[in-house]
Amino acid sequence: MVRAALAKSVAETPEVDLLGSIGSAAATDAGKTLGIVVVGSGLQTTGTLDFAENDLLYGDPASIAQQMDASGDLPTGLKGVTVYWSGITDVAGRQTRLTESAGKNLAAIWSAVLAKAGARLELLPEHLTGNAELGAPGHDARCRSLCAAEAGLD
Repeated sequence: MVRAALAKSVAETPEVDLLGSIGSAAATDAGKTLGIVVVGSGLQTTGTLDFAENDLLYGDPASIAQQMDASGDLPTGLKGVTVYWSGITDVAGRQTRLTESAGKNLAAIWSAVLAKAGARLELLPEHLTGNAELGAPGHDARCRSLCAAEAGLD
């Protein structure tokens, strides 16, 4: 069931708007969402958190979150939501592997931004390998079960 639901989710653009997707997921359930699962590197390529521009990856997490809050760029509806994230910092294809310090700062930025929006980030220990589809090598049974449970598809 999870694979069928994911097969229907096809990207419309080559960009990655993870924050927008997290906000959309929270809005879909009109305040009932307790958890959202994100599987990906965390390297958003569009919107306010465009890590491909302006050396954002090396910015101060608290300052970034504060600026986003002040400019109204944080999603609403995340109060009390836990965002479970698998594969943060795991790049694919021709992307350059992140340094340890850049990876730690990326996770800290997401944690600060989500906290400012009222959510809590929980990093899952699974790392992505192979392709990025659910159930690919690197996603153990715990992650598959968690993803299915969070999506209401188990």
